Amino acid sequence: MIPNTLINEELNMKQNKTSMNIFASLFIFALLAVSVSAGYPELPVDLGTAENFAILAKSGISTTGTTAITGNIGVSPIDSTAITGFGLIMHSSNTYATSSLVTGNVYAADYTAPTPTIMTTAIGDMETAYANALGRSLPTTTELGAGNIGGLIIAPGLHKWGTGVIIPADVTFSGSSTDIWILQVAGTLDISSDTDILLAGGALAKNIFWQVTDATTIGTGATFNGNIIDLKEIVVRTGATLNGHALSQTAVTLDGNAVTSPTGVVTLNYAPVYVGPIANVTMSEDTTNTVLNISTAFTDVDTADLDWTVTAPANWTVTINDTSGIVTIIPMANFFGIGNLTFFATDRIFTSNASDTIFVTVTTVTDVPNFSPAVADQTATVGTDFSYTLPGFHGDGAALTYNDNNTEFDINNATGLINFNPTAEGVIYASINACDAIVCTESNFTITVAPRPDSHSSSGGSSGGSGGGSSSETANNGGSSVTVNCAEWSAWSTCFSDATRTRNCESPDNAVPSTDISSCVPAQTPASQVAFTPEPTVQDSTEFTSGNQITGQATSPIGNKTAWWIVALIIAGIVGIGLSGYYYLKK
Repeated sequence: MIPNTLINEELNMKQNKTSMNIFASLFIFALLAVSVSAGYPELPVDLGTAENFAILAKSGISTTGTTAITGNIGVSPIDSTAITGFGLIMHSSNTYATSSLVTGNVYAADYTAPTPTIMTTAIGDMETAYANALGRSLPTTTELGAGNIGGLIIAPGLHKWGTGVIIPADVTFSGSSTDIWILQVAGTLDISSDTDILLAGGALAKNIFWQVTDATTIGTGATFNGNIIDLKEIVVRTGATLNGHALSQTAVTLDGNAVTSPTGVVTLNYAPVYVGPIANVTMSEDTTNTVLNISTAFTDVDTADLDWTVTAPANWTVTINDTSGIVTIIPMANFFGIGNLTFFATDRIFTSNASDTIFVTVTTVTDVPNFSPAVADQTATVGTDFSYTLPGFHGDGAALTYNDNNTEFDINNATGLINFNPTAEGVIYASINACDAIVCTESNFTITVAPRPDSHSSSGGSSGGSGGGSSSETANNGGSSVTVNCAEWSAWSTCFSDATRTRNCESPDNAVPSTDISSCVPAQTPASQVAFTPEPTVQDSTEFTSGNQITGQATSPIGNKTAWWIVALIIAGIVGIGLSGYYYLKK
């Protein structure tokens, strides 16, 4: 039997072991958490416009021996005298120089504008980049190698030293092409002669950033991969190679070195600059001015291909020919006074500073009355009211009066309204004037008057015809015809047979034709249809209007007596035939 004391001791040991395993697991988790939160992976340091330079320094750049630099170099605020050993050749624009030792351009603070501004910006960006790298605060490692990293393999991340760093033997940066290394060195950085910083796994020099508080020295024949952002001097010994940017807040000293910027040769784009002058302009009211040319008022050291823009008063039309630079100025209608124009140039990347304010003086011109739009020819119709208001206009807003030389109509002198009822068809040739207190403007136009839409032309024959659009009807009177105006005589309009156009007219007692047109009433039976011949005073196809009468008695075409005898004989014949038939049947 096992004593209880042994069992208890065994249980206690198991519990202690379990507690230790849990503690160890938590410790490892905490280490991992610290590792993850230590800033890895790091973001690259933004160099701003300093990235446009292979070498950038505040107090000078010097070289001896056969140096070859790929990329731009520049100094500021020191002037170009602090760039020595390069045999500088000034460009005609005086904005940059060239050198046989530099594949790129050389810039200095004392060169022609806008170079000083460009250099000031680049130096400011270099200082900002230094502060950014220095401010990274969650290191992946601290005091790696106790400041001696020769022979080590450096993983991506933030590595921090409170002292200087030496590289007495080759060191390798191993990582992918997107990995970032930031190395904070609180002292000097020294790489020994014939020692290399090697890249493995796709690592790139452009993604390695050395932030150095004190001087950096690259030994003779060494190869340095990475960007140096140094608060102090950078010295590159004889025959050493630098693949990266050398950005120093003091000076850079070279001695027969090869320096290659990771970004290669960057062509700096200069904004256009206003150099003026642009002359003021004087023009007349309601005219167009095209004498202004601004093509020489702006310059750009990069290109002569500029576009121009302008700010102008509201309702003005101002355009610029992008090829010639000629400005077309059209102030708003009837404007006089002074308008201000301001011009800008652009190379489609940067816009220039503003031009001087250009004053456009528009002198007043006395306007005359006119018609806007022009007076157009008009059409009217007999018997229909015609209205037309003349489109008089005065640029200065003066009151207008109107007059005409026509007898066919009158014009409202104040408003220019023509209103009348034409009485006859034809063409009216109108001449009218619009006048201010000083002068008149004449306009000529026509009013073509058409006949009534409901009038009809007369026709002869056994049945009356109608003319297209006429308001008259033709009565059948056995060969001779008269035309009656149906619009005047409403009673006659009911006296037509639509099929034959025959006039069915009889007296109130239905016995003989009436001699008064106004007493004509519709026929009651077809038997009452009669024809009549007007007296000689009423000619064939005469149009009857209000008040006309047919005088005399209506007759048949062969005379009254003959007509009655024929009727009597017909009746007697009918009676005789009837009686003969009656007696024949009776027998």
